[in-house]
Amino acid sequence: MSRSRRFWRMILVVVICLLAAELGARIFWAVKYHRPLLGKPGLLYSFYPELRGVHRLTDSRRSGRLDVLILGGSVISNAWGNISTVLTEELSRVTDKNIGVVNLARPAHTTLDSYLKYALLGEYPFDVVVIYHGVNDARTNNCPPGVFRDDYSHYSWYHDLSRLLAHKEASFLVLPYTLEMLMHRVEERMGGRVILPTAQPSREWLDHGSNIKSAGPFRRNMERIIELAKQRNQKILLQTFAFYLSKDYSAEKFRARELDYSFHSAPLEAWGEPQCVAKAVAVHNEIIHDLAAQDSTLFFLDQATRIPHEATFFNDACHLTGRGCLVFGEGLARAVAAAVGA
Repeated sequence: MSRSRRFWRMILVVVICLLAAELGARIFWAVKYHRPLLGKPGLLYSFYPELRGVHRLTDSRRSGRLDVLILGGSVISNAWGNISTVLTEELSRVTDKNIGVVNLARPAHTTLDSYLKYALLGEYPFDVVVIYHGVNDARTNNCPPGVFRDDYSHYSWYHDLSRLLAHKEASFLVLPYTLEMLMHRVEERMGGRVILPTAQPSREWLDHGSNIKSAGPFRRNMERIIELAKQRNQKILLQTFAFYLSKDYSAEKFRARELDYSFHSAPLEAWGEPQCVAKAVAVHNEIIHDLAAQDSTLFFLDQATRIPHEATFFNDACHLTGRGCLVFGEGLARAVAAAVGA
């Protein structure tokens, strides 16, 4: 066999191996994350499947329509309450506009998730962007200062997401990102990289949660959402976070359902030490107050003082009962109506 034929045969083998590897990577994403095997893989939807529905929307704005976007965590999401429904019904009562509410709030999502999702939405013409954050960013504080990163990349979820966004070729070629992600998993398992788990905080680092390192990123992420809304000519409604640390709170009393909560849905230990979480929420609320006070173009609703601190309204320290959702949603509807002059 001539040298030239050997060379081209070797090139063909390499190409076949790369194609097989790409196919294997696509099979991984198809099986684990239900991404399409062929065509555009849309790996971003593995992190934010809720964006898929919005990306399919066309500009359906017509005369008399009011479009509202909701960004936040579990409290205001459709998975943990009916605030969207209350908002829609109340807006229908106070205005003659057709109401369209898109709720992108999801459990565990932070201000960084909300900023990224809002940035990735494109130019869909929402009238008002409603933001409700306060507790989920607190989870990022559960690490020493030397481990914490302002872009939250010390947290497993955001490390993987930031790397995906850096792989521009991932919109058509998934192998490079898949290999990097797998190498990261191996490095993490072998102890070569210190990183926070996506779920339960690391117990040995819980005391570090009292140092509210999330204050800077929380403010910056909120400011980026606000700036982007102004560029898109969309109104922003800021809200403080309603939080109720029941008297004599302890994990044992929570499990025994002995506290002044209704269903005792989610223990505070999911975010960190209770007092540390409460401190973080207070700091984040101060930032919301400050942002609203500094910018007269923003609309503001102080939910932290509106929701009574008792079992009738709280299922746990932050998730609301049906009555709590009603009080929350009614106030939100009035604030949204005021923002659009309805």
